[in-house]
Amino acid sequence: MTGSPPEVRQKRWYNPLSMNERKKIHRFFLNDPLLGEAARIHGLPDLDIYGQGGPLMTLVEAVISQQLADSAARAIFGRLEAYVGSMLKDPASLSGVPKEKLRELGISGNKADTIITIARMTKSGLLDLDGLAGADDGAVREELIKIRGIGEWTVQMYLIFGLKREDVWPATDLGIRKKLSALLKKRKLMDPDKVEAFGRRWEPYRSYAAIHLWRS
Repeated sequence: MTGSPPEVRQKRWYNPLSMNERKKIHRFFLNDPLLGEAARIHGLPDLDIYGQGGPLMTLVEAVISQQLADSAARAIFGRLEAYVGSMLKDPASLSGVPKEKLRELGISGNKADTIITIARMTKSGLLDLDGLAGADDGAVREELIKIRGIGEWTVQMYLIFGLKREDVWPATDLGIRKKLSALLKKRKLMDPDKVEAFGRRWEPYRSYAAIHLWRS
């Protein structure tokens, strides 16, 4: 996985799966020739690896996680969380953290700018993260992609871990490409177009397939 996730449990802004739904999806992967073993070992992944602390925290950590190994991203987010504490959930407080302080915590200048922009837009109402919970994937993407520093990968992480969307397939993710190429015994790294096409076999549960691959 070329990025990492947020933590801390708050109110749920999504509907958790019923036990029957979980069993149905788990059976889907148990019967899959490629991911069946991972499903037997790990069970059905939860989509709240990320995003247990609310929409704002989820988006902030997704930004921090861009192009970083999970361990590095978690360490940086942990420092941010330790510095601001409960204020991290409050856009008014987060927007007041100086860029220089974010840099000291290990956040790059561009990412710091993006985080401050997100906080200020949320504070002003220009960005309604709670409202996006009811929007379709395309509408969420259209809203978030406008923000400088947020690209396709970050939107996909927010859809999977922030909004718990079950059928998101991050075909450009380096970790997914490496794991799938290895699983299929490819000599060369698969390009995103081929990964995208191959992932259709796991519709409508591609988010779970991505987590299985990251964990394998």
